[in-house]
Amino acid sequence: MTCGIYALYWEHPDLVYVGQSINIEARFAAHKGCLKRGDHANWKVSDAYNNYGLPEFIILEECVVSDLFSGEIRWVSEFDNVLNIQEAGVPVGTGVKNPNSKHS
Repeated sequence: MTCGIYALYWEHPDLVYVGQSINIEARFAAHKGCLKRGDHANWKVSDAYNNYGLPEFIILEECVVSDLFSGEIRWVSEFDNVLNIQEAGVPVGTGVKNPNSKHS
């Protein structure tokens, strides 16, 4: 169980989603399941999956829980084509609890 910052990455055309989790391995499995079922809450990630297939799952940084938000902010700023639908480091909620979700 790894706590830290992760990415879903599509090499072509260089798209990335940056996330944080206290259990990255379980979060990867959840992303993969949602993508395959067609019910991923992030419409940008869903579009990338529909166009380019499953992303590469990358652990960007391991950290303690208290550093998750600052780490997410730092990593989002490292990439150009970020697929996140909410501002990095802001605790909004996931799935239907996220007002930016396609399910909201």
